[in-house]
Amino acid sequence: MVFVLVLVFLLSRNSSAQDFDILIKNGKIVDGSGKPGYVADIAIKGDTIIEIGNLQEKRASTVIWATDRVVSPGFIDLHTHCDRGLGKPATTANVNYLTQGVTTVVTGNCGSAPIKVRETAAAWEKTGIGTNAIFLAGLGTIRYKVIGVQNRIASPLELETMKSLLRQALDEGAWGLSAAFQYIPDRFASPEEIVELAGTAKASGGIFISHQRSEEAQLADAVRETIRISRDSGIAADATHLKASGKGNWGMMKEAVRLLEEARSRGVKVTADLYTYPECVYSPLALVFNVPDDLNRFAELLPLLDYFYILKRLEDPLGINRRRDSRPPDRGSWFESYTMTLAAALSDEIEKEQIKQLTLKGAPNKLNWAAMFGWDSFKIIKASKNKTRIGKTILDLAHEENRDPFDVAVELFLQEKNDLVISVFTMSETDIAWALKKDWMMVGSDAGALTMKAGPDVHPGSYGTFPRLFRKYVREEGILTVEEAVRKLSFLPARFLGLDDRGTLVKGAKADIVIFDPNRIQEEENGFDASHRRPGIDYVLINGRISLEKGVFNNSLNGRVLLHGR
Repeated sequence: MVFVLVLVFLLSRNSSAQDFDILIKNGKIVDGSGKPGYVADIAIKGDTIIEIGNLQEKRASTVIWATDRVVSPGFIDLHTHCDRGLGKPATTANVNYLTQGVTTVVTGNCGSAPIKVRETAAAWEKTGIGTNAIFLAGLGTIRYKVIGVQNRIASPLELETMKSLLRQALDEGAWGLSAAFQYIPDRFASPEEIVELAGTAKASGGIFISHQRSEEAQLADAVRETIRISRDSGIAADATHLKASGKGNWGMMKEAVRLLEEARSRGVKVTADLYTYPECVYSPLALVFNVPDDLNRFAELLPLLDYFYILKRLEDPLGINRRRDSRPPDRGSWFESYTMTLAAALSDEIEKEQIKQLTLKGAPNKLNWAAMFGWDSFKIIKASKNKTRIGKTILDLAHEENRDPFDVAVELFLQEKNDLVISVFTMSETDIAWALKKDWMMVGSDAGALTMKAGPDVHPGSYGTFPRLFRKYVREEGILTVEEAVRKLSFLPARFLGLDDRGTLVKGAKADIVIFDPNRIQEEENGFDASHRRPGIDYVLINGRISLEKGVFNNSLNGRVLLHGR
């Protein structure tokens, strides 16, 4: 009888040891709500948090000691373009996000997204993905399929066709609609058309994320348009990567935020997200120059300039979205042809002067970077033949050499062609810091999935957006507390999306978790290498499984495609 009792005790003890798969002990729980953190343990079984509290006497298959570390919900990036890399062998791990503590990426932004969501999701699930992924349907993709790139209002029949395509994406699991009103073909959509489509998304419980019509001098009007779409359709809308670009527009952020706050006070469901870097893009130098439409040598190339951006935005590696008309030339070969033609034009004194005037003054439907931002906004990041000039702006070089900055830029371009990469510095750090204080403001990277190694010519936001928030705005400037920062990166985007079981650490939530040292977490400055230990980020768990262990990616693909309504 005694033997039987001992055996029962041992069996029950062994069974108890298997109650939890993972036990995180003695960490500071920052649960995403914004409330002060507290020391406790977290128990995980399968993909779910089972208990939170004093579990020091409990056992689990894996124990992670989190003493002197913050344990928080996994971060959610509301604005990515990871659909271009997920499912591809070199980038499906999404490791540049995973190593920032990001466990869920929202993709299909800026109006570009697969229409056949279920088919794309199945392909990704087959290859495996490193983070969770959420789809949006894209206005640009849908309008492109129905109307192409024609600058006109949609007919009633075309609008119904677009709504039908949107419903298809929503029925297959898309979480809402995205748009990019600065780009073709989205910018041709009428306000009534957008409200109708947003209403269709709202009827399925979806949200709307808007790359606004202006991020420069007309920022306030662009914000009013986003507010109108939300107000008239009833949809929850996000003004994504909110910014006031160009030194002449710095300070406009306050008016943009005032308009959003006023609308929120009236019950309009609007929010916004920000970059944590002042640079908006890394780009070949070629795109700084504006070319007149009547230059003969560009006759065949300039009509395809918008197609270059369309293909860049709407490229479809899975072959799911088919254009209804013939496809323009491959954007890689087209841009090479454009670059060589531009070099020839800049070598001709008459054409060079024409390009100079248009570049300095700006023109409708052009990038107008030099006119808007100034030559001190272009810093050289990569240059194979001018390595001593790396880290300097075009204006720095002009001052050093007592030359016109346009001439300096031309000389660099003719020497380097597309081997020279610049960062385009457009935003005010003061604007960013001020807006981050708003308790409804979120964060997005606007980047995509990288390979395991990326050089310094890749925008650092691709692998540093979230660590930089903690290093600069929490630890060094004290603008946010750790609890406030975590809330912006987890709870807020989850609730905006309607993602109820993630973005918080509570019993029953999915076990997407980051364990980090708030005193050491920081971004990398000289490129990205996934084999290196992440500064300050110790563990990342996705769906209850460890993906980052002691700061190093363990090659696990633990992500899932999260389909709306599933």
